[in-house]
Amino acid sequence: MYTGIDQHKNQVQNMAYRQPHEPLRPVPLREWIKLRYNTVISPGHGFNAEHLRDLTPDHRLVRSRRAAAAAGGQQGG
Repeated sequence: MYTGIDQHKNQVQNMAYRQPHEPLRPVPLREWIKLRYNTVISPGHGFNAEHLRDLTPDHRLVRSRRAAAAAGGQQGG
């Protein structure tokens, strides 16, 4: 999934998938195919359409919170 912009300048979530020859790995794809029926998530009533965030987690933050939890510390956020 990735964040795109529709014709009304709203942020929307779209989907793409890897090319068949692209290796499986947890890094950004270099070559991908967009779905024909994008948009898959659009801002609903009451959402700020300019700030529909990318759903990709920040892996550094996830690891940092896991490390803090394993050490018995607390991580705010």
